[in-house]
Amino acid sequence: MEFQYTLDQERRRIVWHITGRMTVDDVLGAYESALTDPDWSADMDQMTVFSSIDLSDMSPDRWQILINGFVAADKRLGVRPGTRAAIVMDDALQEALMTYYELISEPVTVTEERVFTTTTEAEAWLDTPRDRDTI
Repeated sequence: MEFQYTLDQERRRIVWHITGRMTVDDVLGAYESALTDPDWSADMDQMTVFSSIDLSDMSPDRWQILINGFVAADKRLGVRPGTRAAIVMDDALQEALMTYYELISEPVTVTEERVFTTTTEAEAWLDTPRDRDTI
């Protein structure tokens, strides 16, 4: 898996670009590296743009391990409840698998997560006003 991220201080978000074969270890390692970046802040939203992604390693038990890893990292690093994470997929089947992730992660993660097919839709959702005092 290849990834890069940028921290957009003005819009208060991390923007990820991820390609290749996704594994739990790769994703958690990438997440940890961004959230320990000195420019990261606990109130930042996230947008992850996947292109040509391979989710073949992601069985139901691997999704649960990934979610547990996110929950542990969020607790340890202080991610604030109420932040948002937009996921953008370029493939219908992969989008369905990410929607599965969205549904099973909702009860336990501190971020509100949604899956989109375009960055325009994802950015519009992230830009929707909300009470930042609760974040």
